[in-house]
Amino acid sequence: MTAGSGCRSDACPLVCTIVLNWNRPDATLSFLESLLPSVRSGATSLIICDNGSEDDSVRRFGDWAAGAIVPDRDDRSPSDWDVLLIRTPRNLGYAGGNNLGIRRALSRGFRYIWIVNNDVEVAPEALEALVECAERDASAMILGSTVLDFAARDTVQYAGGARYLAPFTMIRNPYRGMPVDRMRAATRPAKLDYVSGCAMFCRAEIFRSYGLLDERFFLYFEELDLAYRLPDPRSQLRWCPESLVFHHEGHSAGGRSAGNRTESARSSYHENLSALRLTRKHWPLYLPIAMLARLCGKSLAAVSNGRWHLLEPLMRAFLEFLKDPEGRHGSGSELAVTEEILSCRIRL
Repeated sequence: MTAGSGCRSDACPLVCTIVLNWNRPDATLSFLESLLPSVRSGATSLIICDNGSEDDSVRRFGDWAAGAIVPDRDDRSPSDWDVLLIRTPRNLGYAGGNNLGIRRALSRGFRYIWIVNNDVEVAPEALEALVECAERDASAMILGSTVLDFAARDTVQYAGGARYLAPFTMIRNPYRGMPVDRMRAATRPAKLDYVSGCAMFCRAEIFRSYGLLDERFFLYFEELDLAYRLPDPRSQLRWCPESLVFHHEGHSAGGRSAGNRTESARSSYHENLSALRLTRKHWPLYLPIAMLARLCGKSLAAVSNGRWHLLEPLMRAFLEFLKDPEGRHGSGSELAVTEEILSCRIRL
């Protein structure tokens, strides 16, 4: 097999899992441990995208792979790997970092690409259930798992995804906070406007047909943008109830729920900026009311919750949007990146 070519359909997994890391090796390693049985069994290949980390993340991922996955061969062809590490010289954001992995997965010819946050741990049968759901329903282009709270493990965060009220840039998630047993007893499947980006199982063909993640969204709303590029999102998005993942909400980006004020301010800035750019891109007629609703709503929430430090990033996001509404500046996908094969095994 020549370097860069795809692998035979009977020689590589159907799925490539992509996880993005930025200075959070502990969280990423917890995710990797939860996925390890699927990697060892050959159910999925794995791409770890390190987004310009300044700590010891890269070394620790190499150590993990060396201890967890014993290679069956020493000749490591660029076209035949089980675990691949991609390193960027700086943080490209969620879309930019994941796009590096998506491009590599597309070049290898996988049927499915599973994009998972590093603040997620997956249940043992989560991936198998997603593949079965996708194989049963050819019209399903993006599938979401049942996302449960990591601490309160019987409490629902997402039934695949949620609805989106575009004029007010608001998420409507009727299953949030519901006990999982009660959710399973629901008589109607969840109606989705998007699949949660914390665990997004995609047919590879959508990236070939509709493009990669839009790098103008540095953080947040990338999954909404991808869903609304599909011809008929509501009929092409699916919830796979049997696939369970557990989510430390907010930890992958530093978090709206994290205690660090600097990180929560950064998250607030990007959330507000991305919400405005999403509205301009897909619903430009809603933009005036969306801007007013978001400015008033977020300001009121910050003040009433005593989080005064979030007012500055909110104002900064609005000013940045007015200066650069389409976000055409600052894409970094042209940067030189390095690849390192961490595991490469013979497939019979």
